[in-house]
Order: sequence, then C-alpha cells, then structure tokens
Amino acid sequence: MSIIYYQGSRFRIAQAFYESSALWATMTNFVISYTAHFEIIGHTMIAFNRFNVFRQIKVTTAYWSTRLMTIIYSIMFIVPFFMYAYRFPFEIRYRFTDTGTGVSVSFTKPEIQKVVSYVNLSYYTINIIATLIFSILTYQGCRKLTRKRGTVNQSELHEMKLFIFSLCTFSCLIARYCYELTVLTASFLNETTIIGYAQFVLPFIGATYALSGSIFLLALSSRVRRDYLHFYGIKKVEGTHKSATFIISHFSTTVHH
Repeated sequence: MSIIYYQGSRFRIAQAFYESSALWATMTNFVISYTAHFEIIGHTMIAFNRFNVFRQIKVTTAYWSTRLMTIIYSIMFIVPFFMYAYRFPFEIRYRFTDTGTGVSVSFTKPEIQKVVSYVNLSYYTINIIATLIFSILTYQGCRKLTRKRGTVNQSELHEMKLFIFSLCTFSCLIARYCYELTVLTASFLNETTIIGYAQFVLPFIGATYALSGSIFLLALSSRVRRDYLHFYGIKKVEGTHKSATFIISHFSTTVHH
C-alpha cells in the first residue's frame, strides 16, 4: 500500500487526486503508519514466542493464558493507533517533487516533524532492543539444545530455520531506523528533497519487512502452511508419529510427544 501511495504520486492523475482530497491523503497516511507500527510490534512478539518455544521445549503443553493473550493483542492493536493519533491536530504538507521520487510528506511545523522522528526512533529502539535480546536468547537455546543432544529432530530443526529467517526482518527494522535518522537530519536542515528521497526508499523497506513475515513463510515452507491450516481448524494434521516432537510456531504452542 505504501508503494502505491508514494510511487503512484509520481503520476499527474494521482497528484490531482491527492490535491483535491485532503481526507484521503490523511487517512491513507494514517493506515500506512498504523500497519507499519503494528508489523514492528508483531515481529517483536514473534521473536518472544520463538524464544518461549525453545525455553519450554520439554513442556507437554505451553499455552499462553487467555488473560495474557488479551493483554498482548490489546497492546498490539492500541499502541500503533496512539503512535499516529497525536499527529492529527497538526497540518501536513504534501510536496510533489520534480526529481521522480513522487511525494514528500512532512509537517508544516518543523518542530513537529522532529517530534515525530524522535517518537518513531524511540519506538524502533525499544523493539530493536527487545528483538535483539530474544534473538540472542533463542540462539543460545539452539546451541544448548544441539550440544546436549548432538542431533535435533525435524520439528526443532524447523524452528531453527525460522529463527535464521527472522534475522531478515531484524535487518529491515534496522533499515527503518536508518530511514528515520535520515528524516530527522533532513528536518534539522529543512531539506524536504532529502525527505522525498528517503520516502522513495521507505515503501520498499516496508514491503520487504511485511513480506518477510507470514507471506514469505507461507510461500516457502510447506510445514508452515500445514501449521496454519491446523491452527485455524481448516485441516487436521495427519501422519504425526508418536515418537516425534510437533511444534506449532504461534502464540498457543503445543508440544506432543
């Protein structure tokens, strides 16, 4: 969506539409911001869940309590809203650049633009630190498991592959952090052109970040597709041997022996 929003604005018909409909531009900007912040906190929760899977590898059932699930989902849905809601009272300038980068979105008051960058950087920092900690602990869990057993079964090997794959999402989060630093620096220099170039790259970073989650995993892993079908009750898992360890990588993790 962000790619369509920023890159589509290079066409004159799109520019005329944005200029004639301030509400559309504002709401689209809100949806892009909300989904981006939701994805970030969602990947942080996934990192915690992967750490939790290895921590409770010997537990027969490791369900998250209903109360804890309610709290987590509430945080995931509410926090992204407030990450944008405070911006509503302030005026946004949509500047269509002639450099082929599309639209440059910034606040008419430079100090507000700086506040937004500070808030976003704080949000990214919290999630980067949390994801990094959980990733390190998960890596230690992987090493400890392999040293203890010498070999791992197919399900545990699958979890390790997912952990390695999650490093891609972490790299994208670092890229978003660098983007926000660029915007903050440009706001100090009052360089809207630099902001335009940064926002030209941002949709591709965001798209990669979003696709590196469930969509890529569903496309690349038959095991993940089977787990999703089983989790949502669409298809029962068959052919599971009693001697095997079966792990589902989502909040309600079940381990059968």
